Amino acid sequence: MPADMEWGKKKLILITIIEVLERKQRLYYKDLYKLCDIGITKVEIKEVIKELLTESLLIRGGKHGT
Repeated sequence: MPADMEWGKKKLILITIIEVLERKQRLYYKDLYKLCDIGITKVEIKEVIKELLTESLLIRGGKHGT
């Protein structure tokens, strides 16, 4: 998969996360799995969330942060 396609999917997942959080202040996977209808896999969604959480811990200086 081309890098720009990968970034496009990642961007769409991030936008969806922001929209859901603005509406509900709570995020469930079921809210994001609607993206599967347009070709984004559950694995891709989980990878983006894992990446966000990892970066968040590093920025905050969490247990495993620097």
